[in-house]
Amino acid sequence: MQEKGVKIKKQKYRVTNWAEYNASLKRRGDIEVWLAQEVIDNWYISDRIYDGSGTPNLYSDAAILTCHDLRKVFKLALRQTQGFIDSIFRMQELDIRCPDSSTLSRRLQELGLTSPRYKNYEKSDDNLAAIMIDSTGLKDKATIFL
Repeated sequence: MQEKGVKIKKQKYRVTNWAEYNASLKRRGDIEVWLAQEVIDNWYISDRIYDGSGTPNLYSDAAILTCHDLRKVFKLALRQTQGFIDSIFRMQELDIRCPDSSTLSRRLQELGLTSPRYKNYEKSDDNLAAIMIDSTGLKDKATIFL
């Protein structure tokens, strides 16, 4: 009689400290996103000039770039980016909003940035341990949260 199913190799590593192992699995899903105070303070353009050629920009270039960086990190579509950033602001109890997807798309084009195209089978970088985003852009820090 032929065996059914897939043959699975025996594990070489045995967990001896289940409490520590369980805690490490929980830490994998723990995420904290903090925005620099400078970015929050300069999210909106305070001196909007109405020159008669249309509505001036409401969001600063730093706000658009922050949205773009978060979008690249988490590989999100524009509408998902908007929802994600709005949820961050709600958690931090900030009275600011993310630009809508059409504004993000238009402003990214004005800034000369291309929208990334992600495929379903693309994997994230396994060497990336933590990311810090501030007003200077995206920085990779490999020593935090190992």
